[in-house]
Amino acid sequence: MLNFDSRETWDKPVIVEAEKQNGRTYNNTLTSVYQRSVTASSLIENVSGESYIEVMPISTSTNPTVIFDIPNLLAGTYNVYAVFLPATVEGATAELDSTKVNFTLTYMNDKGRSATKKPTTAEARELITSGTQTTTMLALKDVEIPVSNTTDRLWLMEESNDPSTLPTTTTLTITTNVTAREFSSGTYARSFRLDRIIFEPVEK
Repeated sequence: MLNFDSRETWDKPVIVEAEKQNGRTYNNTLTSVYQRSVTASSLIENVSGESYIEVMPISTSTNPTVIFDIPNLLAGTYNVYAVFLPATVEGATAELDSTKVNFTLTYMNDKGRSATKKPTTAEARELITSGTQTTTMLALKDVEIPVSNTTDRLWLMEESNDPSTLPTTTTLTITTNVTAREFSSGTYARSFRLDRIIFEPVEK
């Protein structure tokens, strides 16, 4: 038996770049999504792909929501991270802000049915972005994904098989979680800047 570390061979992190348009959905009557590029005036380094998205509400009375497909996910246990960028990614003169966010993970359970997982109430209280620093936020911990949502090379070798026709069974919904009082008082904004999402395999 070969003693390979699965995380160094086949069980790699799955990374979704937020600025990738395919596999990203939102209600454009409630939410605006803008792709931004890092400029020379930015105070933030190591932005993946030098680009990100800025998510804002159409109306100041709503919390914006974006849903991301998570493709090519193997069955296993994951920690789910979201990398948020501060206002200073736009430059030193940017108006500082932070917001509270929440997450909903939808996936296929071992009975072939859709299931969801959210942070606990206590965890949700801690999910706050920063106006000055990049926030690599632990959205969900030790999530069990019982069913793989990927293909292998043997399947792809069959000419009649088209991976673009396969549904993605795992999605991550990100929304701000700001009350009317918190927004009107200026305590929290209802917008955020997202660089990428990471599903990190957990060693068992």
